[in-house]
Amino acid sequence: MCDDDLYWVQISGEMGVDDMSELQKKFYYKRSTDMLKSLVHNLSGTKGDVLISNVKVDQSCKVTGAELAFSILKESLLKVSDEEEARLHSQVTRLIQRPDVSLDRYIAIGMNLESKLIASPAIGMVLFAKYWIEGLSEKYSKHEDMLKMRLEQFEDKFKSTGVPWSLQRLAMAVNTASTKTGEYGDGETDFIEGKDATKEFANMRNYRSEINEPAGVRTNPVDLNSSSKQERKCTNPHCEYQLGHGTDYCVSYGGKMEGIYKDSWSPQMVDRYKKLLDKKRAENGPSKAPETHSSQPIATPTDEQQIQEIYKKRGVNYLVAQLKAIHGQGSEGQ
Repeated sequence: MCDDDLYWVQISGEMGVDDMSELQKKFYYKRSTDMLKSLVHNLSGTKGDVLISNVKVDQSCKVTGAELAFSILKESLLKVSDEEEARLHSQVTRLIQRPDVSLDRYIAIGMNLESKLIASPAIGMVLFAKYWIEGLSEKYSKHEDMLKMRLEQFEDKFKSTGVPWSLQRLAMAVNTASTKTGEYGDGETDFIEGKDATKEFANMRNYRSEINEPAGVRTNPVDLNSSSKQERKCTNPHCEYQLGHGTDYCVSYGGKMEGIYKDSWSPQMVDRYKKLLDKKRAENGPSKAPETHSSQPIATPTDEQQIQEIYKKRGVNYLVAQLKAIHGQGSEGQ
């Protein structure tokens, strides 16, 4: 579990001091002190500030400091009335992306509802996410199976490791799957001197594709569009989740990797695929796929191989930007 996850499970009460390893216990009260300072600072001048003004860190108590403050805030500020809960339930169950609503706006609406559900038992988070997925417009509904598979993976990981997931991760998945590399997503903006420049960039791209440039004017050794969606769509007719992988890596009935599962997959996910495979074999008999051995895991690419793949697909500028972002996040977390 990374430090960010540990901070959250501690302050939310999902993991108490008795549940932690000796190393995690060593800094329990320091984390509590740091988070309490952050809460007091961010709530300065608000009702929340008054509610937790007398909270201190007492190392003789198991629930103290930030954990006690968060519990007080949650009980006092996050309570919702029966009317609010009924309205929230109605909003979630009627979620739908109308044709005039951009993907960016639909994501924002979903994340707003998600933040409200934290304080309300109106509906479970997994069921809420399914409503959001099924409410996507026809343009994005083709990614429904892939998104539901991702949701199952996130929930499996949460149950086995305690690492929480959020709607934002599903939003990123549908945005990536539906947006060509180098282009803006639906509803995304890019303001330059107070004016949205996304249409201008789109017009430049269209203009460039229509004119004939002399040889040597613009060399482009890296094909920024090489990561097209077709490269990541399985053509195996028996594959239950065709988006997100190529046919050569299909583990379903008839796929070239039939019955071979990554060792990084959760036991629940492997079991799900095995049951689907057994059902297909019972219905259709042995497939014509090459002989496979389910005990043989698929080798996970090394960091260097993944970096090389990103470079080939998206170009050096994209890679440098990502490395800078990762380095920046790492620095902030230290």
